[in-house]
Amino acid sequence: MLDRSELTFYNHGDVKSFPKIEFYNSGNVYFKIICNDVELVLPTLTEGQVVVDFDKGMAVQNNKIIPSIGEWAEVFPGKNKVSVYGDYINGKLFMRSLYF
Repeated sequence: MLDRSELTFYNHGDVKSFPKIEFYNSGNVYFKIICNDVELVLPTLTEGQVVVDFDKGMAVQNNKIIPSIGEWAEVFPGKNKVSVYGDYINGKLFMRSLYF
C-alpha cells in the first residue's frame, strides 16, 4: 500500500491555473497525484528529484522526461484539494494564480 498525504489549499486568483509540484522520490516505482478528482500516475523508476509541471504537461526526474498516465489537473479559484500517493520527501506545491 502506498503512503498517502492530502493538502487542502485556496487559490486566490480569478481564473483556473496550473500548479507545479516538486518532491524528492525515495525510490518508489509508482506515484499518483489526484488534484480535484483528476488523476495523474507517474511511474518513477529511480530515486531523485521530480518536478511535475501541470502548465507544461510534463514530469521531469533527474533531468529526464518521465512518462505519465492520466490527465493534467487544473486548480480552480477557491478551495482545492490535492492527494499524493507514494513515498516522497520534502514535497512543495507552487501556485500560479492570475488576478484581474
